[in-house]
Amino acid sequence: MDWQIPKLEIGSVVKGSDLEVVPVFQDAGKKLAIPAGPYAAMLANLKKSHSFSGGAGSCQFVRFGGKNGVENVLFLGLGQASELTEERVRNAGGHAWAKLLHEKSKKVAISGEYLLSAKGLKTEVSSTAWATALAEGLIYGAYQYQRFRQKESHVTFPSTLTWIVPGTAKKSLRQGLVESF
Repeated sequence: MDWQIPKLEIGSVVKGSDLEVVPVFQDAGKKLAIPAGPYAAMLANLKKSHSFSGGAGSCQFVRFGGKNGVENVLFLGLGQASELTEERVRNAGGHAWAKLLHEKSKKVAISGEYLLSAKGLKTEVSSTAWATALAEGLIYGAYQYQRFRQKESHVTFPSTLTWIVPGTAKKSLRQGLVESF
């Protein structure tokens, strides 16, 4: 059993990361819902070309598409906000981890504000629970069983995962992550 767990940080700026993970949702018609922000134009192009719909667990990697000093972006589809469950978020986190490994990302920023500000989220689930479920999915995706592997694996693992959240959410997110791990 081999765990390659990255360093978890909580911050308010994306700088220093080579990839930004941006959670996105679908609208009621199961089409990509475009959030306001620096990625709105790029998401509109993806929606127009029908190449990414934001379905649960879907990932769209865009090389050289990052904003605010980040080179790349990974759009992580979570499906419709009204149907979101913690388990669905964990599964999406596992899919994201596989993509991070495939793209050899080193320092990853996760834009928590997109996850926490989606319209239609279940209000009985706290914002910390959503973020913690995504972190758990990423960490569970890091598990590998290497005992009977013939060749040594030379996989590049992300060294740092930084949660980018508004200042008011930092304390509760830190507490949730500490309690989970």
